[in-house]
Amino acid sequence: MSWTRTFALMGVLAVPALAPRDAAATTFMKTTLEQRVGMSDVIVRGTVTEVWTERDDQGVIWTRAQVEVDHVLKGDPDLETVIVDQIGGEWAGMHMAMPGASRYSPGEEMVVMLDELDSGYMAPVGMFQGKFTVTMDPRLREKIAVRFHVANHRKFDHRFVPLPAETDAVTVAALETRILDAVASPVALPTPEVKR
Repeated sequence: MSWTRTFALMGVLAVPALAPRDAAATTFMKTTLEQRVGMSDVIVRGTVTEVWTERDDQGVIWTRAQVEVDHVLKGDPDLETVIVDQIGGEWAGMHMAMPGASRYSPGEEMVVMLDELDSGYMAPVGMFQGKFTVTMDPRLREKIAVRFHVANHRKFDHRFVPLPAETDAVTVAALETRILDAVASPVALPTPEVKR
């Protein structure tokens, strides 16, 4: 898959040059959950066991999270672990920030929608839009799926993800049902709007 298509699939329409400094502008396509499901090669529910950063041959810093798969919602049903990759992070004293990047912490349970890149990396579709943290909602006494974005300069710890209003809470069971329905009945994928 080409970088151009990958960024369109990830929901990025405009990204400045990727260099070891903060990226200034990122624009996201508006997509539905069903469209993101259609753009995904793999969707899993699992637990983050390790997070680290690497620098690739082009000098791009990637944050990588190893996920122990509980079950597969889309893709190879025998998948046991997957490495989730996101541009940005800190490596050897250099910091590369990507606005809209998804963040991870060890022990975090999540549902994540992934796009397999030509490089073999597995990136979240729509960056933070393709990742849901799974947490217990004490009000509902049930696990819910929360999409929460943390600014690049702040530390991320899944244990402190705020709960949505009770009326806005989405149970993990409801999210997984919606994903499986979208896998069974794919919807039309969005076409990026090109301004001339």
